[in-house]
Amino acid sequence: MTIKERLGSPQIIFLIYILVSALLIMIFRFIFPGSASPLPIYARSWRLIQGVLEIFNFFPALVLSALVIPFGIVSLEAGYQTFAELFFKRLINSVILAIAGAVVYGLIFFLALPTVRNTEDDMLYKGELYQTARNGITERISAGNWQEASQFLNICDSIWPDNPDKELAVLRDEIAINLSEGGYEVSDERNQARSLLAPDIRGSTYVAADVSALSGDRNPVDATQAITMSGEAFREERYFDAHWLAVLGTRLAADGSPQQANASRLASDAWNMISSQEPNQREELVYSLYQLKLQGYQAMNSGEWVQAFYIFQELLSHTPDDPDAANFLAASERGVMEIAFFVEEMDVFPGEILTGSLFSLPNRYGRAALRFSSIITSADVAYGRDFELMTFDENSRPLTSVRSRYAKLLPVIINDKAQVFVLTHALNRYNKDDYSNSEWLLGSDTGGGIVLDISYEDLLVLSHVRRGLANLQIDDLFTASRKLGSFGYITQIFDAEIINRLGSVLFFLPIAIFVIVLGWRYRVKDKPRYAFILMLPVLPVVFHGLVFLYRSAVNIIGIWLVISFGFTISIIACIIALTVTLFVSMIVLAAQHW
Repeated sequence: MTIKERLGSPQIIFLIYILVSALLIMIFRFIFPGSASPLPIYARSWRLIQGVLEIFNFFPALVLSALVIPFGIVSLEAGYQTFAELFFKRLINSVILAIAGAVVYGLIFFLALPTVRNTEDDMLYKGELYQTARNGITERISAGNWQEASQFLNICDSIWPDNPDKELAVLRDEIAINLSEGGYEVSDERNQARSLLAPDIRGSTYVAADVSALSGDRNPVDATQAITMSGEAFREERYFDAHWLAVLGTRLAADGSPQQANASRLASDAWNMISSQEPNQREELVYSLYQLKLQGYQAMNSGEWVQAFYIFQELLSHTPDDPDAANFLAASERGVMEIAFFVEEMDVFPGEILTGSLFSLPNRYGRAALRFSSIITSADVAYGRDFELMTFDENSRPLTSVRSRYAKLLPVIINDKAQVFVLTHALNRYNKDDYSNSEWLLGSDTGGGIVLDISYEDLLVLSHVRRGLANLQIDDLFTASRKLGSFGYITQIFDAEIINRLGSVLFFLPIAIFVIVLGWRYRVKDKPRYAFILMLPVLPVVFHGLVFLYRSAVNIIGIWLVISFGFTISIIACIIALTVTLFVSMIVLAAQHW
C-alpha cells in the first residue's frame, strides 16, 4: 500500500480529523473560555477544563463526521470487482471505527465526563469559599477578632498559596503583629526555672514516660495488666505513670476484689511519691511550674481533657526538656480529640468542597434537616461551617434545633449500626479563650456530640448528589437510586438518568452505522475535487444537532418508561429496542450495493 493510499484510508482520515478538531476546539476555548475563571490562579486550568468539556460535548458529532468524510475524499469503487469485496475490505473498517468510537464515547460519558465536571465544580466552590473567607478577614479585623481573621487567612492561603495580592499581604502582616502582641511570651525568669526543674530535684534520674501507658493509646486490657504495668512504672520511678495505671486498674477490677485493693495501694504509694517530690515553696518559680504540672495531671486524671491540654501546652512552653510535659500533652490531645477538635484542622484539610448544602435525613422521631454554609468531605472525615440541625416529629413539629460555627463529622459504629458522629466543640490550639460550641435553640444539649441516624457513606453520596446528576458516576447513580429514597429524593430521577446514560451510549453504535450507510449512498463516484473541504466544518454542526435530538428522545422515553413501568421493565425495554435497532442497522448496511 502506497503512502497516498494509507493517507486515504478511513482509519487515518478518522484519526487525523478527530485530533485536529479536538486541537482546534481546545485552542478556541483557551482564547474564549466562555466564562471567567473563579480565581486568577485557576486561569489556565479553567481554560483547559472548558476545552476538555467542549471536546466531550462535540465528540459524538466528530466521530460521526469522521465516519462520513472518507466517502467524500476517496472513491472507494476503484480496484474492487464486486461489492462484497468492497464491503469486507473497506466498509467493514468503517464499522470497526464506529465500534471503537462508541467504546471511547462510553468511557468518556461514564468515567471522564463526571470527573472533569467535578473538577470544574471544585474550582467554582473553592472560588466561592475564597471570596467568603476574603470578606471574612476584613470583617473580623474590623471587629478586632484577630484569631478568626487568622483562620480565614489560612483558608485563603490553602486555596491560593503565594497570592500576589498586596492588600492581602498588608492584612497578613497586620494579623501577625496583633497576634504576637496578644500572645504569651516566656520571661527570662521562666527560662531560668527550666534548669531548676531538673530530674535531680525530684530525687532520682528520670526516665521518659511510656506514652503507650497513657490514656488515649494502647491501654491495658484488664486489671491484672494495669497493675503489672503500674508496678513496673513505680520501680522505674515513673510515678505519674504508675499512679495513672493504678487508678485505671481500680476501674477495671471488680468491686471489693483483691485486685482492686492492690491497685488502690499502688495508687496511694505512687501519689505519696509524687507529693514527696514537691519542691520547697521558697523556690517560687520551680514550685509554680510543679503546681502547673500537678494541676494538669489532676485535670487529665479526672477526664478534663481540654483543660489538661492547655495546661500541658503551657508547661511545655516553659519546660521543653521535661518529658512528662510532652507525653502528657500528647495523651491529653488524644483525649481532646474524642470530644472536640481544633479549627486549624479545617484550614489545611484537603477534600471536596460543597457550599450551600442542605440535607433531609431520616430520624427515629420523624425527620431531620441538616445545613452547612460549606462542607469539605473526604473518605473518613468531613468538616463543616455554620452547622445547623433541626429535628421534627412525624407531624412536622420541631423537636430540637442546634447550631454551631464549626462541625467535624466522623463515621462511627453504634450498636452494630453505621452512623455519623458530629463534634461541635471547636478549639483554637494556641488560645484557650478562643473556642466555639453548639448553641441549642430548642431541646436540651446532648453533651459530647450529636449522632446522626445516617451512615457516613450515605452522607458522602448525599454530598455528591448535591453537585448535580451530571457530576455523578454511574455507580453513584445506582447507589443513590437504592438508598436515597428515605432522604427526600425521588428515586425515579436516578433511574431515569441511568437509562439516559446507557441509552445515549448504546444507541450511538446503530446511529453510527446508519451514518455510514448515509455516507455510502452519497459518496463521490468520480474523481473527488476539493468540495469535501466544505464538509469539514459543516458536518460536526449537523451531526451535533442529530446527537442532541436522539439523546433528547432517549431521555424523554427513558423518563416515561421509568415513571410508567419502573426501572426493571425500562431496562428490558431498552435492551430489546437496542437489539432491534442494531439488527436493522446491520441489515440496512448489508443491503447496500453499487
